[in-house]
Amino acid sequence: MAPQRTLSDVPDFLQNSPFLPFDTDASSSDAAEIAHPKPTVAQIVRSKRLRTIIIALITFTALFILLGKFRTDHPFTRLGISGPKCYFTPPVTIPEVPPGEVDWTRFAYIQYATSDDYLCNSLMLFATLERLESRADRVLLYTANLLYSSTATRLLESARADYNVQLVLVEKQHKNDVHYVWADSYTKLLAFNQTQYERVIHLDSDSTLRENLDNLFFLPEAPIVLPKAYWLGKPKLGAHIMVLQPSDDIFGKIVKGIRGASRGTYDMEIVNKIFGTSCLLLPHQPYALLTGEFGSPDPEHKAFMGEDGDWDPEMVLEQAKFVHFSDYPFPKPWEETTAEQQEKAVPPCVDNYQGWKEDCRAREIWINLYKDFKERRWAVCSLDDSPLEG
Repeated sequence: MAPQRTLSDVPDFLQNSPFLPFDTDASSSDAAEIAHPKPTVAQIVRSKRLRTIIIALITFTALFILLGKFRTDHPFTRLGISGPKCYFTPPVTIPEVPPGEVDWTRFAYIQYATSDDYLCNSLMLFATLERLESRADRVLLYTANLLYSSTATRLLESARADYNVQLVLVEKQHKNDVHYVWADSYTKLLAFNQTQYERVIHLDSDSTLRENLDNLFFLPEAPIVLPKAYWLGKPKLGAHIMVLQPSDDIFGKIVKGIRGASRGTYDMEIVNKIFGTSCLLLPHQPYALLTGEFGSPDPEHKAFMGEDGDWDPEMVLEQAKFVHFSDYPFPKPWEETTAEQQEKAVPPCVDNYQGWKEDCRAREIWINLYKDFKERRWAVCSLDDSPLEG
């Protein structure tokens, strides 16, 4: 029988090989450790397994960073593939009313009403336009159901007689398979069908108009000019103020959009889809302020102010030309509310920048906006809503 070979017989360059060319009777743990010695630090660093782990970690980290940038940079929206591309364009420069003679019959403020409440709101806006000496035409799109309401017929006559409003009977654009609060809101899109005008301004009537907006009729040429819906977490355009150019072609697209709308798709979504790559951007700070901004949980109000702006509620209100009542789920200012609802919705006082006394300016501004709306509602429409206490 041939003598058994030992590890000492193996050449030096094979001493650490795990694939020895012969069997040994080394069954002890020492023999196993010799056959499969522990790797050195240098061997670990050079090992394929470690390289694989490092590459996987680097890849995961890079993907995490890229996904974060993808969410914040919205490349598909910027390219116009998904969402409103014009959201990322600079806001337009607001022009002055041109000097000389202007044919104001080419322009109009348009409202719509499908209920007594919204008819009153529209009348309040027309009253404000009268007080601010707006020179453009005023048009109210109203639906046939209002003719069966004594309150509505009185308000329609007041619109025509007191504020020189042109009354246009239209078919209500209503859908049954959507949220009831916005089921009639498609009717506002009939403004695109008022082709007797070169340009119109539509203002949501649950709002307060603070300044004359006649200069917006002279914005640069575009099918529509809209503000950012700055309060949303994704790029979207607001539709509570729209400067638009009526046309038969665009109205055809609007009709198609209304017919195809399902739950979750309302006037705002339709406008975003149709005009997302062709609109101009209206600066949102003076033209798209929400009452809810005064109660924002963000003390710096970054979404509204931008990265470099400093929040000052009095300055913000002073610069605002149009304020939209939006404090969901708090009801609109003409609806009844409980003390509990008011307490939840009213903005809190905050520590001021010096830290030595409370700053209640945002709270007071919010309360006064609601009080003012209720008082004007009674004065214009003779509909009694008690002012909000606070």
